[in-house]
Amino acid sequence: DFAELLRIAAKFHNYSFGNVMLIALQMPGATRVAGFHTWLKLGRNVRKGEHGIRILAPCVGKAKASDDEETPDDAPEGTQTAPRRMFFKAVPVFDISQTDGEDFPEIARKLDGDDEIGLIRDMWCGIAAAGLTVDVDPDHAHGEANGCYVASEKRIWLSNELSAVHTCKTIAHELAHHFAGHGDKDCHDTRGERECVAESAAYMVMQAYGIDSGAYTFGYLASWTEDTKVLKAKAGEIFAVARQILSL
Repeated sequence: DFAELLRIAAKFHNYSFGNVMLIALQMPGATRVAGFHTWLKLGRNVRKGEHGIRILAPCVGKAKASDDEETPDDAPEGTQTAPRRMFFKAVPVFDISQTDGEDFPEIARKLDGDDEIGLIRDMWCGIAAAGLTVDVDPDHAHGEANGCYVASEKRIWLSNELSAVHTCKTIAHELAHHFAGHGDKDCHDTRGERECVAESAAYMVMQAYGIDSGAYTFGYLASWTEDTKVLKAKAGEIFAVARQILSL
């Protein structure tokens, strides 16, 4: 179930944890969702009779002013002010499978052997954008690790014996350590918690590019924890970290 949640979250990494859960509960197979009018702008129509996926949208409005509310001293004479408030309301969105219309061009993002889409280049640019450097010197190897984040030196070490796909996944993993603040002095997470966050976020990043690293990821996660409470407790942090990497 956690694997399925991450797969769905990778498709909707700009959505909040709560809205990802709502999409997953109502339509686990959803791939692209948008509002009714957004689909119209994209040249597609929601089919008659389709039921929307309900998510929560933030709204800002004025609260009703009560009779005993005081008006600020500097307010113009005869005016009364009301505080603004934040609230959420349920709004419908629809998956592309519920629409008809113009087809979207498909972008080939699946890596099969060679890095045909330049993902490694983008990952290296992401490292630079995060203010980190890369070290591939085999003499700096950290045991049998595929990579390592050295927070004190703002450096990521990478094994030069990895495939293109595994290199990209490892970079995402080490970037996740960085954005999660795992090298900070005030980080009190256990090693298992840190590895669960980093590897889960890396899985989401790879999924966003159409690459399934599950054969490696879930065995790795199982080696660090058998307690699903850890995964549930860290889900929001995992989503936030993956979102930061994907925005680089």
